[in-house]
This record gives sequence, C-alpha cells and structure tokens, in this order.
Amino acid sequence: MVSRLHELQPVCFQTAPRKHLYTLVLHTLHALTLVSHSDTKWRDVLPPLEGEQPRWASLYSTLVLRPVGDMSLRLLHGAVTTGTYLARFNPIPETCPFCGVRETLAHVYLECARLQPLFQLLTNLSLRFWLHFSPHLFIYALPIRGLTKSRDHLVNLLLALAKMAIYKTRERRLEFPVTVGPFSDPRSVHVSRRSSSGQRQPTPLMLLRSGGCCLGSLLSVPFVLTL
Repeated sequence: MVSRLHELQPVCFQTAPRKHLYTLVLHTLHALTLVSHSDTKWRDVLPPLEGEQPRWASLYSTLVLRPVGDMSLRLLHGAVTTGTYLARFNPIPETCPFCGVRETLAHVYLECARLQPLFQLLTNLSLRFWLHFSPHLFIYALPIRGLTKSRDHLVNLLLALAKMAIYKTRERRLEFPVTVGPFSDPRSVHVSRRSSSGQRQPTPLMLLRSGGCCLGSLLSVPFVLTL
C-alpha cells in the first residue's frame, strides 16, 4: 500500500507548505488506486521481514552518482527490462543471454548463476562491516543511521555499484551476443568474455572491483584496495 493519507496531519491552508498540499491533493485524487497498488515490484519475490521495508532515501547520497542511484531506484520499482517483459511486445527469446533460463526480474538480479562470485564478494565485504548480506539487503538497501552513517553510506554505494555492474554487463552481452548453434543448449556452451572487437568484456565482479579501488582511495578503507 503506497497511500499516505493516514500519515498526513491536518494543516491550515494558508500556511501549509507547498509540498504538503501537493501530496494531500495527489493522494486524495488517487486514493483508491494507491491503496491497492504495491510500492515495489519486489513485494511478492522478497516479502519484507519484520521491521524491514524498501529504503528509498538510502538510494542517493553524496557518494552515489546520480545515474547509479537512478538505476537502484528503477530496479526497486521494477522498471528495468527483462526477457519475459520484452517478449510480450517483440518476437524475441525470453531466456537469459548468459544461462538460457527464463529471464525474470528476480533471475537477472538475484538468481542467475553468473552472479554467485559477485554475491560472494559482497558477502565477504558485508562481514567486514558486521553485516549479513542477503537479497533483502541487496534490493532494499541499508537504512542510514546516525552512529553508523559513514558505514551505511559506503555499504549502499557498494550495493549500488553491484546493481549497476549487473545491468551494464547484461547490456553488453545483448550488444555482443554469443553465437550458439541451432541445436545447442545455451547452458552448456562455453561463454566467451570477448566482444566482436576482440576486447575483453567486463563481468559484474570486475566492474565492482574497479569501483572498489576508487572507494578505497576516497574513504581510506584498506581492505577495499585489495579487491
């Protein structure tokens, strides 16, 4: 439920802030639609645990570049393309370009086998911050708290870079697809990491590692430099 009418306090029209009035009008006009509409596409895949919810405000910070934050916001809304979505409008395969499994939103960003090295790296980094890495943390982000503000911003930056890396490497694979024989199982084909131009294609792990070096120099986190 995304309606906020129950949260809005009575105010005087002459002195009410413009943003408050806009929210009040918006949620009044669309109350029935908002009440029946989920705030994120991930509710069915990742039901929030007790006391857990999407951390919208944690997606942006002074560390996270605007395009990277926008990518995390789009992902939380489910506004990213997948094979199953595009196949509804175009005669294209709905399978993952990496493993051949049906490409749903959850598969692209959580379930594909190619993501395991990346998630293992994020797990190890999270343990150094005394955190438990989980799909909930990866998608919903970490809340920013006063006492651990610096740590929380850094963790959210790592998570945002990882999501951007997954998105970029998928786009690269679609741009330079691997040629598979007509009778071959795409899950059994050795996937080359080189594009048609002969350049080595970056994996999500490689992109995150390159971003990790920048993080280490900015925030003086020694272990990040060893990635």
